[in-house]
Amino acid sequence: MAVKKKELGEFKARKVGTSLVIKIPSELAVTAGEKFKLIVGGNGQTLTYERAESDNP
Repeated sequence: MAVKKKELGEFKARKVGTSLVIKIPSELAVTAGEKFKLIVGGNGQTLTYERAESDNP
């Protein structure tokens, strides 16, 4: 079964301190402190974030 993808817009990376930040739309219900895994595609052009497993039982 194919995974459906939904494009939410185009976002610009901005510098905050020594890091680059990309906004997450509030409709995705992400909370501050939530952890994600960053996966880089084989061509280096695709970045995918996946929610990390919670440490909280």
